[in-house]
Amino acid sequence: MPEEYLLNSIQEMSPEFLSELKLWVEQAGIAIPFGQLVGFTQFVVQASTGAFGDVTSTSYMTLNGPSITGLPPGKYLLIYAMAVVNGPSETLMAISVNGDTPTDADAVSVPATGDVLMAATIRLVTLTGNSNTLTGMYRNVVSGSTGGVGPAWLLAVRYA
Repeated sequence: MPEEYLLNSIQEMSPEFLSELKLWVEQAGIAIPFGQLVGFTQFVVQASTGAFGDVTSTSYMTLNGPSITGLPPGKYLLIYAMAVVNGPSETLMAISVNGDTPTDADAVSVPATGDVLMAATIRLVTLTGNSNTLTGMYRNVVSGSTGGVGPAWLLAVRYA
């Protein structure tokens, strides 16, 4: 019967053996379910759409959505978009987090046009409250104009 040997450290293995082991693992792969990865819970996706509405203000205003409520704390990738129909002025859409006033820096912008145009953007946010709300808000750049928005949508992907 061969003599048994107890390996105390990976340093006791030859570099040639470690190289062969590395190649074998790369080729064979090791299937690890996501549930066993430390820190990963799973991607959680929430979505909402908004109906057609008229933007009549140069200050951010709510319309008929989109809105997502009851989001738990975490890090989210927000993807949001809107279509503007016959917009006489540049129209902006941004996301309000828990009732704050959004900024133009986070807005998706559709330029003035006589056609239907759609635009989308992404934003990363960290939500800290126990129940968070995301709401689409809109504004026109030029005073006295009315832009028709619809449809608009919001997708929130929790990744951590």
